Amino acid sequence: MPHLSLSDTVQELRNRDELIFELIKERTVMHFGCIDDDAETIERKTVAGVWLHTNVTRHSRKTTGIDLNKAMIPELAAMGVTNICYGDIQDPATFTCPADAFQETDTLLIPDVIEHLNNPGQMLQGIRDAFNKDVRIIITTPNPYMIMNFYDTLRRREGYSKWHTCYFSIANMKILLGRYGITIREIYPYLRASNSKSRAKVAVSGMLKRSACSISKGFADGFLYVCEIE
Repeated sequence: MPHLSLSDTVQELRNRDELIFELIKERTVMHFGCIDDDAETIERKTVAGVWLHTNVTRHSRKTTGIDLNKAMIPELAAMGVTNICYGDIQDPATFTCPADAFQETDTLLIPDVIEHLNNPGQMLQGIRDAFNKDVRIIITTPNPYMIMNFYDTLRRREGYSKWHTCYFSIANMKILLGRYGITIREIYPYLRASNSKSRAKVAVSGMLKRSACSISKGFADGFLYVCEIE
């Protein structure tokens, strides 16, 4: 069985959102799967300054959001978020954004979306067919080998999301993207903050994650992939 060296492939540990903001600065972005919560939660996140879509909009030259949640789009428009269009990201033909958005877009942001899809290959083929070949593609996704998954296994349990259909290791992602003529140029590992309300659990979790990543970045919570079409 072949092996992929993480030492030669993976960059230093980064904050996911801060890195995204660096990569999209002064770029025209299409943000796939941008509605990631209900309206109340999004409003709360917006007030706290942590909702990804508004921050992406603020850091980029221009952002167009694409999401399947048609009912939420007018609700968000009433809250002042007017740059989201309906569309199934697995099929660009369904996008209701202006036709020139496809030509204007120089960056596709696909954050923690690919693991939700029934057919990720269909989305990748749609990207190849609909966008310019010089478009930058930024994908983030959870790491199946994150240290907390091993911790759960030792406790004879599995943590999961009811919305996820699959997980991708670095090698799996490289193979899948390669089948659609998309090349990974950079890979960045990142950690996520614990959702626990216990400060002690948050501290212990953070220490465990950082310690594990000091041994191998392959234990990170997730990876950000910077890609381009061949």
